[in-house]
Amino acid sequence: MAIETERDRHSDAALEALFEEARHDGPRPDLVARVLADAAAVQAAAAPAVPPARRAGFFRNPPGFVAALGGWGGFGGVTAAGLFGLAVGLWSPEAVDALSGGQFWSLSGGNGWTPDLSALVLEESDV
Repeated sequence: MAIETERDRHSDAALEALFEEARHDGPRPDLVARVLADAAAVQAAAAPAVPPARRAGFFRNPPGFVAALGGWGGFGGVTAAGLFGLAVGLWSPEAVDALSGGQFWSLSGGNGWTPDLSALVLEESDV
């Protein structure tokens, strides 16, 4: 337990008087006016510029279905995937099997997964 001296009591009383004065005193009106004027000047300087008007055109403003896919980049990706799927679907299954190293043929038990396109076109066998 510390022993309180006269000096400690005097400094505590002076400190408490300063705190009490600070609780009741607000900022001076001229200080508030200067701070608000500075804030208004900073806000006016930081105001965003008006963006330029968008130019009209098919490629600058894509149609709704293109915009729904994410713009021209998304539309190009979907188109490329569709064309690739069409090419693989129309390609002969033997060619796909050859490119895969014979995996389709071995996984299907020797019958293949899909019939040959010539069998579908010529209807030589029951598919």
